[in-house]
Amino acid sequence: MYRETIIRRYLNELSDGNTNGIISLFSDNAKVISPVYGIMLATEFYTKLAEDTSSSEIKLLQIYQSITDYEKSDEWAACFNYKWTLLDGILVDFDVVDLFKFNADNLITELRIIYDASISKAHVKSLLA
Repeated sequence: MYRETIIRRYLNELSDGNTNGIISLFSDNAKVISPVYGIMLATEFYTKLAEDTSSSEIKLLQIYQSITDYEKSDEWAACFNYKWTLLDGILVDFDVVDLFKFNADNLITELRIIYDASISKAHVKSLLA
């Protein structure tokens, strides 16, 4: 699978709330770095995200490939709009950039999520517990 295809699949699985489908795109020890949840293993992060999510709607804006090594780049980015409805019905709508690192097997080894989390952080139930 090409990395652009993997990123598109990731966004589709995220929008559909398919936790197992998302996790299948990551290596065993992959980590996610999130402004709301901090640093977690991908399996833990997507399980926690599913617990806090009622629905998601994603509109892809752009996919970028790192120019440091065009032929064999393992770093990519996706910019998209994310409409995230939390379990209590609160809708948080924001633009986000996800930075992906891949291994030679085309599995995601690291995902860094970048967005202004000032609104969503106040409403995520698992953080308030």
